[in-house]
Amino acid sequence: MQLLMIGFDQTMLAEGESKPSDTRERHIKYAKALRTHYPNGNIVVILRVPPSWSSQHIRIGEGLTVIPVPSRRSTFMVRALIILRELLRRQSFDLVTTQNPFDDGFIGVWLKRKFGVRLNVQMRSSFLDLPYWIRERPFVYRVFNMLGKWVARRADTIRVVSNGEKQRLEQGFKELTGKITCLHPLVNTQVFNNPIQEEELEQVTKMLLDRGLNSAPFLLFVGRCVIEKNLPVLLNAFAMVNRDMPESALVIAGDGPLRAELGRLAERVRIEDRVVWLGNLPLQSLRAWYASARVTVLPSLHEGFGKVIVESFLMGTPVIATPFVSARELIGDGQSGFVAPGFDNDKWFADTALALLRDADSAREMGQRGREHVLKYLLPEDTYLKRLVEIWRQTATGERLVNV
Repeated sequence: MQLLMIGFDQTMLAEGESKPSDTRERHIKYAKALRTHYPNGNIVVILRVPPSWSSQHIRIGEGLTVIPVPSRRSTFMVRALIILRELLRRQSFDLVTTQNPFDDGFIGVWLKRKFGVRLNVQMRSSFLDLPYWIRERPFVYRVFNMLGKWVARRADTIRVVSNGEKQRLEQGFKELTGKITCLHPLVNTQVFNNPIQEEELEQVTKMLLDRGLNSAPFLLFVGRCVIEKNLPVLLNAFAMVNRDMPESALVIAGDGPLRAELGRLAERVRIEDRVVWLGNLPLQSLRAWYASARVTVLPSLHEGFGKVIVESFLMGTPVIATPFVSARELIGDGQSGFVAPGFDNDKWFADTALALLRDADSAREMGQRGREHVLKYLLPEDTYLKRLVEIWRQTATGERLVNV
């Protein structure tokens, strides 16, 4: 099988211990799994990268090649189509899979019509007709919403990453029933399954001491500083927490375009001395922060899957989250954490977080229940990879999707 991927996750090209994710390693596993079933199988990735980057082809591993397309998002489609027209004249593909249903998806539809390549569209988050998503950039995302629905109707198969999103799309778009399949993201459980080392915990303690926070019980947020993460709600909630529990702290692991604005908000609500901004951390370094936190908080307006929830549970820490689509299938409300009644209730977040900050034993028990749940929920890696290849095969051959 010859598989063409179209995407924009530049971390696929990142190397070294400080890289922000395991995207590269995951795709190497995908190629290896493909070759297990198809010895001559290959994956070619068309990858949008910044304009200053090289366009030289990169062979990442056996059966896995990346073709960088240096461009801005506004020019990516045109540049990618030029490259793809020449590529498909020289090489045939059984399947194209796109990372989203928008510009990547439009390219996939064009390839399907021009070259007869069957199309699998991935939806890594909740998009179509989702009000909170559209409100972030009303004009642009309304256009994207229309484009996404146009692409979805023309895809041969659609992969979503939560059962909740599958149900939402099938209920809202009856014409998509039968072409949607669910497969959660591949979680690097090996990183989180290894026992936590004392020196890892000591690094957390030292950083808190350096900030004058001593052994403060803390809330943890992991993610980008962007609109959809809804961080003003978290900062305002923590301001309430800190008034009742002055020794508490908030740790934010992540960076993004709203970092400076959020820092100013922390100053306005007078919690700047109790907030630790870690910036981006590799998965290995996150382990100790998850393990040391009293509770992880995810106030997002929307999430595709909520991998942070899984990672937190794997380290035995409970989670408080907003009611985005996948939250309730990952969090047992009142058992392994709490799911908020809405997206903007600062006081609910404050009261709930405060209860767990004050009760370490209950937090520990909830975190353990969360770990037990996700270990049952997640597919073992070999089963996961077989399932992924089967989705590709069913799409390429036109067989009816079998949801497992």
